[in-house]
Amino acid sequence: MSRIEELLCSKDEVLKFIREMEPHNHVILFYETEEDKRDALFTYLVSGIERGYAGAYVAGEDTPVQVREYMKEYGIDVESLEREGALMIINYDGWYIKSGKVDPAYTINLWLRLFNKVRERGFKSLRACGEMTVFFKHNLIEDLLKYEEMLHRRLELAMMGLCAYNMRDFLGGRESLLLELIKSHEYVIILGPRKALTIVKASV
Repeated sequence: MSRIEELLCSKDEVLKFIREMEPHNHVILFYETEEDKRDALFTYLVSGIERGYAGAYVAGEDTPVQVREYMKEYGIDVESLEREGALMIINYDGWYIKSGKVDPAYTINLWLRLFNKVRERGFKSLRACGEMTVFFKHNLIEDLLKYEEMLHRRLELAMMGLCAYNMRDFLGGRESLLLELIKSHEYVIILGPRKALTIVKASV
């Protein structure tokens, strides 16, 4: 059984929480605007890199090329960070979805290999984030639920995960999926256009 605590706070406070995420944290982010998504994910990656973590961004709603351009507009020195191995921008095709199918064990093994790789390079750990809308685009909802469940509420690996979901994907009868996905995460963040609502879920 779980307890859900709601805390209404500012966007700045939400970004502060994101900056301070620690290994094993598994956080789900629901956003309404592209600006909010980029503020959250880019803050998460840059602050992690500044603390000695490597960062990985799995692109799905945007292409890797678009993500790089948005990061440059945000002031991130993408080329230098990629050369140093501190930043990796990955296409969802071949990572989340392979040959039109989802294999959660395969993707989790990719994360394990990447985690070990960055540790060998001297980074403290890995901060990973992904745009999850591709699962809705390809109608792979059951596979998505299985994947998130297999990651567990707290990640077994000493890495961090921030899963980004566009709120529009839950319209048209998909509202019940929200609770199913929340069950697989340690913390929940909802960013709206005028306010931010963080929901902290803890076992009792």
